[in-house]
Amino acid sequence: MAFQIADRVKETTTTTGTGTLNLGGAVSQFQTFVAGIGNGNETYYSIEDPTGTDWEVGIGTVTSGAPDTLSRDTVLSSSNAGSLVNFGAGSKVVFSTQPASKTVIVNTDTNVNVSANINATSFVGSGASLTSLNASNVSSGTLDNARLDAQLQDIAGLATTSGKIIQGDGANFVLSSYTIPTSDGTTGQVLTTNGSGAVTFQTPTVGDITAVTAGSGLTGGGTTGDVTLNVGAGTGVTVNADDIAIGQDVATSASPTFAGGTFTANVAFGDLDYILMGSTGEYQIYHDHANGVSVIKDADVGGSINIEADSISLTGPVVGTSTVNAATFNGSGAGLTSLNASNVSSGTLNNARLSAVPNSALDNSSITINGTGVSLGGSISVGDITGVTAGDGLTGGGTTGAVTLNVGAGTLIDVTADAVSVDLSELTTSTSDADGDFFCVVDSVNAQKKLTKGNINLSGFNNDAGFSTTTGTVTSVGVTAGSGLTGGGTVTTSGTITVNVGAGTGIDVAADAISVDVSDFMSNGSNNRVVTATGTDAMNAEANMTFDGSTLAVTGAITATGDITAFYTSDETLKTNIANIENPMEKVAQLNGVSYNWTDEAQAKYDHLNGDKEIGVIAQQVEKVLPEMVGTRDDGTKAVRYERMCALLIECVKDLQNQVNELKGAK
Repeated sequence: MAFQIADRVKETTTTTGTGTLNLGGAVSQFQTFVAGIGNGNETYYSIEDPTGTDWEVGIGTVTSGAPDTLSRDTVLSSSNAGSLVNFGAGSKVVFSTQPASKTVIVNTDTNVNVSANINATSFVGSGASLTSLNASNVSSGTLDNARLDAQLQDIAGLATTSGKIIQGDGANFVLSSYTIPTSDGTTGQVLTTNGSGAVTFQTPTVGDITAVTAGSGLTGGGTTGDVTLNVGAGTGVTVNADDIAIGQDVATSASPTFAGGTFTANVAFGDLDYILMGSTGEYQIYHDHANGVSVIKDADVGGSINIEADSISLTGPVVGTSTVNAATFNGSGAGLTSLNASNVSSGTLNNARLSAVPNSALDNSSITINGTGVSLGGSISVGDITGVTAGDGLTGGGTTGAVTLNVGAGTLIDVTADAVSVDLSELTTSTSDADGDFFCVVDSVNAQKKLTKGNINLSGFNNDAGFSTTTGTVTSVGVTAGSGLTGGGTVTTSGTITVNVGAGTGIDVAADAISVDVSDFMSNGSNNRVVTATGTDAMNAEANMTFDGSTLAVTGAITATGDITAFYTSDETLKTNIANIENPMEKVAQLNGVSYNWTDEAQAKYDHLNGDKEIGVIAQQVEKVLPEMVGTRDDGTKAVRYERMCALLIECVKDLQNQVNELKGAK
């Protein structure tokens, strides 16, 4: 696309509004925009309304087509204060122009002032007054040192010594104190310095290791660059940046086995997590939180545990179900039971440890206990209960102090501070009849019982549903088919009664389906035919009227007493070979607008025709000049596509308008 201007470019247009102009052809003695400016090019335009005061000057783009068009891209000035003019109906003149605002003029001081860009193949003359020059565009000549800044002038003044490079010293640019080779080294060589200013290419010493492979317990490795080996993390082993940690979970099994190990910190085990020792794990150490005990045991039958130490200190009681042997025991024996009095070999037994002694066995009526005289009004009772263990259904118990037993809650049993309740809401819900063998009932004396479902009588319920309580034997059951049904019957002892839907006109009944069959009351059935009523209960599929879901096709006339609103496809993108109708005035001159009456034959043939006077054209005349407007029916008669005549008349009006414009211009 280029910007063009040309002489003698002028056309007419009847376009209204503010949009793109449809060009109506060149005015006499002028050329069209497409011929003068060219398809796709921009140009200056001017639009004038000869009958009014509207005008517009701007920049537009020319497009060749049917019709040719001129877009109004930029408005430079107009009768609408510099905005797009909303042109009204009527013919306007549009022509190529040279706006004054876009014209370069030499002023009185012989200077040319331009506020826009100037593009040219070359400029000749002094550029002394040019500003904002781009140094990248200087393609020839030698730049004087005076045009360089101070630092670049320093560089320009340095001697060109072989092997030296230019570098900054913090204030100016100077040559380096060292010398680098002026030619390249060989492949694989690197630059090295001797520390005295000489830099040379040297071949580095390289080892012969070509690959590092991670062995057992390691990951990583490689064949190039820096190679890293890492310790591989595994079950119970955590690998960090600079250490390895063994975690609590050292195996995936519930009973891990250690071949050996040394621990310098705590090893934590969960409740009932065993430490197993021995070839079969018979020696066990674990903690039972639920029962509040820590256990060391030998699981072998008849096994024993020997603890070898100078002394063993225990801060709690020793509880066990087997024998504990030791040279001596130090500490409280308050928790020991089943002591044998025969084994008490030293010390004095406290009176409180004596069993009940009847008064008759005593010499005096009182005794002194712990320095206090106690009257022997009865007997001294000493119980022998050493522990209370919670039995079945109970929790709690103990061996010292106040001992509490609690009823244990379970399925259907709720236990509170002072009550035990049956909670039936915990029962599993079932919808199976087989699960209802018994019902829980309470009799008149509040005794709880289970009652079989076969022994529950209807009379025992509130009969809200209206069930009959009459007992007896049913001798027969009868079913009568109602409207639309067939079948039915009576069963006296056992059997099956069948009721069927009755088939009828338009209704087909199969084993498992009911279908509407329109063929029972429709004639001439065929795909896409429109069905019309031929009576109160009959239909006909019309062969001359079909509908395929998008198109209604009628063979014959369509008569309507009301308005018919329809649109005929006319989109430009759906058309090709578009061209204006040539010589429209000559074609119209060969046609006649006539009045007429339909013949009796025509009225008999077509129901929509009558004897009223009509106005129209003769199809045979139209066919001679524009055969596209005429169709021939199966019986050979002609028909005119009257809507197509609008295009012919439009071109005629345009021709007439051009002639009017020419006459006006000749005055």
